[in-house]
Amino acid sequence: MRKIFLFAINFLYILHFVGLLNIISILPFNNSTDVNYKDVTLFFWIVFIISVSTYIIFLRGINYLRISAKFLLSRKPFSEEITSNLKKSGKHFFITGIFALFLIMFIVFDSSLYAKLLLSIDLIGYLFLVAPLFLMIIGMFLLIQSEMLLIAKNLKSENELTI
Repeated sequence: MRKIFLFAINFLYILHFVGLLNIISILPFNNSTDVNYKDVTLFFWIVFIISVSTYIIFLRGINYLRISAKFLLSRKPFSEEITSNLKKSGKHFFITGIFALFLIMFIVFDSSLYAKLLLSIDLIGYLFLVAPLFLMIIGMFLLIQSEMLLIAKNLKSENELTI
C-alpha cells in the first residue's frame, strides 16, 4: 500500500512537471486561440511570467510534500526532515495562493485579456478565486502540521528521558 501511495505522489509530480514544460513551450506560441501577435503586449508577457513563476513555486511545494511523504512512509514520523519539509511546502503553497490571487486581480483590470482567458479555458469566473484560497488554506494547514509534529517530537524526547 505504501509503495502505491508513493508511486501516485511521484506520478502526479511528474504530470505537473510535464504540464509546466507544456505551458512554457506551447502557450505563448499557440495559434488556436484568438490572440494575434499584434495583440501580444508587455502586459501579456508579465502575466505569463508571473503565472509560470507561480506554477514553479507550486511545483516546489509539491516536491517538498513528496519528500516528507517518503520519510513518513518509511515510518519516521518525528524526524526533522518531515517537519522542515512540511513547513517549506506550506510556505510554498501559501505563497502560490497569494501570487495566484494577485494574478487574478491583475488580469481582471484588463478586461479584454480576462474575456479571452475565460473563453479559451471555458471556466466559470468564480472558480478563479476558489483555487488560490484553497491553496492558502492548505499552506496554513501544512504550517500548523509542521508545528504540531515539532511539539510532538519534543514531547516524545522528554518522555524518553523520564523513567
